[in-house]
Amino acid sequence: HFEHGAPNLALDTAQTVIEVPQRVLYGGELAERTPGTQTCEVLTDYMQQNELTDVPVLVREYDPIGEWKRLYENDQIRPFWKYTAGSLSIVQYSIFPDRVFRRDVYNPFTNSLSVNSDCLTSALREAAYAKDVRSRTAPGSYAAFNSVPGLSLWKSTVAVNDVLDYAQASEQWPIESDVYRRQYPYIASESMTPATYFMTPVAGLAATVGGSATGYFLGRSVEAKRQSELEEKANEPEQQRSIHFAGYVKPVESDSISTESLDSQE
Repeated sequence: HFEHGAPNLALDTAQTVIEVPQRVLYGGELAERTPGTQTCEVLTDYMQQNELTDVPVLVREYDPIGEWKRLYENDQIRPFWKYTAGSLSIVQYSIFPDRVFRRDVYNPFTNSLSVNSDCLTSALREAAYAKDVRSRTAPGSYAAFNSVPGLSLWKSTVAVNDVLDYAQASEQWPIESDVYRRQYPYIASESMTPATYFMTPVAGLAATVGGSATGYFLGRSVEAKRQSELEEKANEPEQQRSIHFAGYVKPVESDSISTESLDSQE
């Protein structure tokens, strides 16, 4: 379910001030702050298919008290991790609101997804992280590991790959294209984070920007190659095209398929 935050003069003013450099860089144009109808519909579809319907989607909401309550009620994470790493995550959320910095974030300790922009692939990436956390035998340890700056590259890579799988399986080229254009630079810049701790602030910023630029050009290269492949496939005779299944197919563990089920299929 979606919970929409109310207008907040202080937070909205702070966001406007923080966005000034971005507006100068992009000529005054930025994506909408509130996710549109299409973003909400696709995000809902992804979360339903991956059994994430109990994860509240907080749209431009700032509610530290509600986050503490969700932390207490989340029985998927062991108490040790909830009240150590989980508490720190809420402190960070309270001091540096995701809403102000236009961040889309899934918090595994509170089991909540904050959406603060109209970037669909960013919201899907965080929803994919929610799916990833639930697949782990020790979700608390996994979440704590990935909350450390510089170590979160693993979970981001897994999440982006899952979004790509979803877009390709459902044949949604706009989503797949946006992953190449937005999420590749995101991962590339994130990969530079560990090195920036040993650099001066200016050098660290230059490394981050350089990593993002590298990811952008790599993403555009992969996008062009994929688009060429899809065009060639569309021009093939229909009988030569490979059979595919529409819809997102969740991975199945190989050991979950019993010999009895195979015998029954035969």
